[in-house]
Amino acid sequence: MAQDPRALLQKADKQAASAGSGFSLFGGRAEKYEAAAELYIQAANAFRLQKSSKEAGQCFEKAASLQTNQLKEPDDAANTLTEAFKSYRKDEPEDAARCLEQAIQHYTLKGNFRRAATHKQNLAELYEVEMGDGKRAAEAYETAAGWYE
Repeated sequence: MAQDPRALLQKADKQAASAGSGFSLFGGRAEKYEAAAELYIQAANAFRLQKSSKEAGQCFEKAASLQTNQLKEPDDAANTLTEAFKSYRKDEPEDAARCLEQAIQHYTLKGNFRRAATHKQNLAELYEVEMGDGKRAAEAYETAAGWYE
């Protein structure tokens, strides 16, 4: 039986709060933040199993925030934001676009244009199919094509 996503989310929130508060004699903050990020991802996947896409996306975003700000792991954060995009895509297309744009920005800053182009193409499809925004879709397709060259 799958774990309760709300219990995992609550555990992740507690873990993140304990890492950020108080005085840590033995360090351990990074480990606590890492554990919190992992719990957020577990909660997100449990929400996905329950078809709660918005909650799943929010949990992925919380994990990505920890990975970026506390753990200084932007590569992991970009991958996690891509998972948030997948969760949000059908029901929350604006949130999906925002998350994928953040991931794309990371990939371009690292010079990983092929991966950025693939995601930009996914973004264009979101604009075109889910949002009916031909202008933004065309711009995204054009950008992706330029990065593939």
